[in-house]
Amino acid sequence: MLRTLQDQVLRISRTGWLYLVVAALAIASLLVLQQIATAFRPLAGGMDPLDLQHALATSEIYPQFAGYEPGARDLYLRFALIDLGFPLFSGLFLAATIAYALRSSAPGVYQRLVDKRLLVLPLLGTVFDWLENLAVLTALVRYPVESGALPVLIVAAKRAKLACVTGFNLLMLGVLAYAAVRYTAARIRHAEPGRDQ
Repeated sequence: MLRTLQDQVLRISRTGWLYLVVAALAIASLLVLQQIATAFRPLAGGMDPLDLQHALATSEIYPQFAGYEPGARDLYLRFALIDLGFPLFSGLFLAATIAYALRSSAPGVYQRLVDKRLLVLPLLGTVFDWLENLAVLTALVRYPVESGALPVLIVAAKRAKLACVTGFNLLMLGVLAYAAVRYTAARIRHAEPGRDQ
């Protein structure tokens, strides 16, 4: 499974049109999520969907459910449906960008990561996002029956998701910066007077 997933990441990183499609799907799903969140707030006491509340505490979840007006639950279910796609597309984009930048600037490191199937690691955020979504939906569908375990799972998955997303976005920016420096240095060396003589 990891090999198949990594093969898809590598294919996206090597195929310009496919990379653009994945980027467009990530952006489009994010825009739809933002539209749903805007419509959701007036029906939820001004609160965002739980997925967008980064400082969420376990004690805040069920009181928010209690404040949902009619229609809020349906909007949340739509939000959750789109939020199945967004983390996948953004994770694939992130992993493919890292793969491309490493292949271009540090081929030895790239090959070691490919051999160990580690270029799928940026998709860990996707897994934690899906786990968070599943826990939120379970809690929402079961409400008003409350569970002590679900809020803990929601917050733990959220924190893991945010740690992964932040860490791998920083890694992507670092690898892109490194690739840009290597590319620029190579161009400067080739442009030096007398270099081609």
